[in-house]
Amino acid sequence: MAAGLCIAVLTALPSALALQARRTTSAQSRIPTGNASSLYSRDVGQGAPIIVLHGGPDFETSYLLPDLDRLSDSYRLIYYDQRGRGKSADRVTPEEITLSSDLDRTADDGSPQSLH
Repeated sequence: MAAGLCIAVLTALPSALALQARRTTSAQSRIPTGNASSLYSRDVGQGAPIIVLHGGPDFETSYLLPDLDRLSDSYRLIYYDQRGRGKSADRVTPEEITLSSDLDRTADDGSPQSLH
């Protein structure tokens, strides 16, 4: 009985590893903001796109990982560090921090799909 269980676990292991690899495969990029700064973006998964916003102030998307990546089996997740936070903090002045224009830039990737 124990040998049969061991074989079942070893048989399932490659598919579980493939699923984890698919979840963690992501593309990182910089989104220009029209001035000296840029927004850090991480794109993972396939399907209907969802822009993932981090809390704040002074947070970044890293605290959401890897928990939200589980949704990447069904959705395309677009994480971004909001202007002035995390990897989007370089060369930002307080006057430049706007959420709505950054959301527009993040969503404008040429995809015909609507965002959720």
